[in-house]
Amino acid sequence: MPQYSVAALEKHWQANQTEFRTAASACHEVFALMISVMSGVGSLLSGRKVLDINCVYLLLTKAMNHVASTLLLIERGLMVDGALTSRNAIETLLLLELLAKKPELCRKWSAGDQLTPGSVRKELAKLSKVEVGDLVIEVSSDTWDETRFVYDWLSQITHANLDSLNRSASQTDRNNFVLHVGGALLFPVAIAITKSLGHTCLRSMATCLAVFEPTKLQMMSAQFERLGESLNSLSPGEKR
Repeated sequence: MPQYSVAALEKHWQANQTEFRTAASACHEVFALMISVMSGVGSLLSGRKVLDINCVYLLLTKAMNHVASTLLLIERGLMVDGALTSRNAIETLLLLELLAKKPELCRKWSAGDQLTPGSVRKELAKLSKVEVGDLVIEVSSDTWDETRFVYDWLSQITHANLDSLNRSASQTDRNNFVLHVGGALLFPVAIAITKSLGHTCLRSMATCLAVFEPTKLQMMSAQFERLGESLNSLSPGEKR
């Protein structure tokens, strides 16, 4: 193993970041739109003195940090760690979505009761159709199966197993691997992480606004649509 230094790693990360923003510009755009959408929703919820809105606002700011961390990691080639932060973001956004749909849980959660990721997904699956005033929030039952698949996939990447090694090394021949200290750009993985996190973010933010500020949905509709279009334009097999 060569002698590494922080300066050498930072140089490597800068080169990876430059390549990522050129070759995977569509991914970078999705993250920029996610941060913009979350900021917009957050600004509409800030400054309230209502328990359920404050719980959701707290989770929204936590999720924003996870989203930003995911971008910083995957554009530097640190895919395993990017998968971990994206899983944290998805867990947080799903809990946010559940508390928005079922605000009576906010008091228990704010008092310290824990809701595991599995229990959150199960509760959301029961709430695929929710009426909020004149609005009906409906989510396909397939969405929660996909969410479970994504969560399991991210867990496989982040745990210390062979699947995780495949994101930390490249096979050069039958019996030899190159280990990527400092990370390596894996565009299909980056795109998959971006799409799974982006769709969760879009749905949870739209749900949050529909519940707490339904009159402001029109104000945010253009941003929601742009994020959705950017997500749908991403292709797993291409660098754009």
